[in-house]
Amino acid sequence: MVATDAIGMGLNMDLDHVAFARISKFDGQSPRRLTAPEVAQIAGRAGRYMRDGSFGTLPEVGALDQDLVEAIETHRFDPIETIHWRSAKLDFRTLDGLLRSLDAPPPHPALKRKRDAEDHLTLQAMAKLPEVRQITTTSPRLKLLWDVCQIPDFRKSMAEAHVRLLQQIYGHLTARGGKLPDSWVKAQIVRLDRTDGEIDQLSTRIAYIRTWTYISHRPEWLQSAAEWQEMTRGIEDRLSDALHEKLTQRFVDRRGAFLIKRLDGNETLLAGVTAEGGVVVEGHPVGRLDGFIFSPDEDAVGLEAKRLLTAARRSLSLEINRRAALIATAGDEDFSLTADGAILWHYPVAKPVPLARLAPGPRWGQPAIDLLPSDLLEGEARSRVFRPADALGSRPSRHQPGADPSPARCRTDGGGARPRLRTRRSGRQPRPRRRDDCGGKAHESRP
Repeated sequence: MVATDAIGMGLNMDLDHVAFARISKFDGQSPRRLTAPEVAQIAGRAGRYMRDGSFGTLPEVGALDQDLVEAIETHRFDPIETIHWRSAKLDFRTLDGLLRSLDAPPPHPALKRKRDAEDHLTLQAMAKLPEVRQITTTSPRLKLLWDVCQIPDFRKSMAEAHVRLLQQIYGHLTARGGKLPDSWVKAQIVRLDRTDGEIDQLSTRIAYIRTWTYISHRPEWLQSAAEWQEMTRGIEDRLSDALHEKLTQRFVDRRGAFLIKRLDGNETLLAGVTAEGGVVVEGHPVGRLDGFIFSPDEDAVGLEAKRLLTAARRSLSLEINRRAALIATAGDEDFSLTADGAILWHYPVAKPVPLARLAPGPRWGQPAIDLLPSDLLEGEARSRVFRPADALGSRPSRHQPGADPSPARCRTDGGGARPRLRTRRSGRQPRPRRRDDCGGKAHESRP
């Protein structure tokens, strides 16, 4: 799983290890290094399920400072000396009085007045507008203005457009009726219901519609709050889907460009296979490896799929050889035979993967064993896999659900690849069978 520093907000997940790709962040004002408590809070996501976890860094980050590691492991940090504070005693008699109460100094040295609160900055901007001052003449209207200033700007830009929108909302709410006109609300929302454009445009529309989603949950401001809630939620879903498609396409394009550049050289590609079978090459997911069969990412087609296969061939040779060595030393319990003649390799044990199939041989009692086609299994690795598969017929097989419970089993003759059929019945010859292979169910013919 890949996450931002927000993972440190107290989420409990089944993680064994946290690897830091960066030890810095942008805190809304400027880039800065993570503090020791922040690193500890993020690293602490590992080992939440009554077992020890671990943490570390990616190679490009370098090793963590030893003092920092010790502080995290022993949970010893510098004491918190100040906390942010804002007065809860607000003066709603006049607009200037409200601004002064928000600027009130903290009553204790350990308290630090928060100066960049979004609603406070918005109120300061609204207070500069003569039209707003002219209609803010009573305490109830001043409280309404404060509520309007708390409408969030999800673009986090405090742009003039947001202040102008809030001014319009405040004007409608202080007019006769005290509600936002349906026609005006619809005009504001419908123009956002577009899924064309690039990533920046879609992100901006999502920010705008989220502001309207917030407004729709103020039923005292609207004629039909439930209808607007449903509309804004639907628009946000459509915009989010469109943004996801654009981001996916950009990722695919960047992945393709990156792989083209790396494949043109002779450098060794850094690759790995996740526990679920996902193949990652130089940090880019490229597909799945089930047994020895590679499947390119489902979003890749045509030339892109061929490029991913090439990257897999270049980078997975060590993994293929490792799996071939596991096959060569596997025990009887690592394989099973299904009713339709498929030989399964139990790697991992919880999810067996197809390895080979039984196929008709030249005559009765001698079925062939065919390894499933693989673009990655070649040369010596293929021979190492074929020999255990060839000998598999002489081992008792573990049957999958629905497999043939017949006492018959397959084995190979010497070093050949064609097994013959024998029975487990002691001292008796096997009766003739209707099928000339041991892949399907064998029915005895009785005279």
